[in-house]
Amino acid sequence: MPAWYDDLRVRGLFAATWSIPLMTPVFVWLSRPLAVTFVLTAIVHGVVWQWVHVQMHQPSCAWLIRTRYYRFVRDFHAVHHRQPRVNFGFALPPLCDWAFGTYRRRGAGTARALGPPRAAGSTTD
Repeated sequence: MPAWYDDLRVRGLFAATWSIPLMTPVFVWLSRPLAVTFVLTAIVHGVVWQWVHVQMHQPSCAWLIRTRYYRFVRDFHAVHHRQPRVNFGFALPPLCDWAFGTYRRRGAGTARALGPPRAAGSTTD
C-alpha cells in the first residue's frame, strides 16, 4: 500500500504550499503572470515527478515503460538509490544535476537498485 504522501493530489498540494509563499512578493511587486506561471509549473512538476517516481518502483503504465525516457530516468534513479547524494531530479530532464555537478551515470559495475522492469499491472515483487 502506498504511503499517504505518494498520492498525486498531496504532491500537488506540497508544491503549492512551498511555491505560493515564495512567489507572493513576486506577485505583489513584480509580475503577477510570472508568479502564477511559477506556481502552476511547480504544481505540475510535483505531480509529474511523483507519478514518474511511482512508475520507477511499481510500473503500471505500459506505454510509459516502453519509452526511451522511462529507461533513461529509471537508470538515472537507480544510481540515486545506490548513491543518495547524486541524481536528484528526474521527472524532467536532469538539467539541475548537470548544472550543480550532482549528475552521475550508471557505471558498468552498478547493480540496478530498482530490480528488473516488470510488466504493467504485475503484482509480483
